[in-house]
Amino acid sequence: MYLEGKFFEMLFERAGIANFTPQEVMKYERDMLTQWDIDGLRETVRHEARAEGFAEGRAEGRAKGLVEGREEGLVKEIDKGRSESLAMVARNLLKSGMKPEAVAYNTTLSVEKVLEIQKSL
Repeated sequence: MYLEGKFFEMLFERAGIANFTPQEVMKYERDMLTQWDIDGLRETVRHEARAEGFAEGRAEGRAKGLVEGREEGLVKEIDKGRSESLAMVARNLLKSGMKPEAVAYNTTLSVEKVLEIQKSL
């Protein structure tokens, strides 16, 4: 139909209002103000909820990042400590006369790393 859509709905609503008594006009205006207040409150609540959700998500992401970062740091420290311990064992084995290939096999270090350690002795 040609007379559909928001514009025509508003037009017909206004035409109906023109026939209101003064008391009906006042009631209609009060109702409209109340509806606008409700709509404003809904939008405010929606905006605040969105901002709160964003802040919570951001805080959760930061906390998760910190935990992951700490875990990664601990793993690196453990690996570093393990490497230093293995290097110390390799030095001692090399000093005792063990061949680099045997030291590599027993320490799980690469032969190249054992040869590097041997050069530093």
